[in-house]
Amino acid sequence: MVLDPVISHDDTIWNSNGMNELKCLELLVQSYKPLTCRMHQWFLKHIIMISSSCAMLLVCAILHRIIQRKRCFSRRIEELYDQVCDFLEENAVASNSADEPPWVIASRLRDHLLLPRERRDPLLWTKVEELIQEDSRMDRYPKLVKGEQKVVGNGKFRTSCLFTPEKLSSRLREEE
Repeated sequence: MVLDPVISHDDTIWNSNGMNELKCLELLVQSYKPLTCRMHQWFLKHIIMISSSCAMLLVCAILHRIIQRKRCFSRRIEELYDQVCDFLEENAVASNSADEPPWVIASRLRDHLLLPRERRDPLLWTKVEELIQEDSRMDRYPKLVKGEQKVVGNGKFRTSCLFTPEKLSSRLREEE
């Protein structure tokens, strides 16, 4: 019979004429439903599982983005701190060999190092300033510059701020 794969023997009964009949014609109708209709019914049947899965994926994506932003923010803070160290170190060396002041105005240094879009976020430079204040090789103090009160930075360096392998190997080559 053509419908044998669709109909199992449990779904049929013997009628009074001795022929197999379906217990419920719904099973036969179910096999002839269009695919889109079946998909719609499956979706409605499993809506809670689907919506909770989508919500979990959305939460995971948001958390991933937050963590990624924090990592990027921390990397940028460290990068700016390294640039400040390098700048103050170069300035300290240059002030020893010339008649330049050994200090740098902090706001000018900030404006020089930060990108224009980064200047809108005061937290970025605040975190860099915290790292600078923790470093004993750098001083920050108020100073009267051209009649205005400014915060200036001064570096007392013999070595670089961070001993990265590249900096260490370049210093060793310079000494030789």
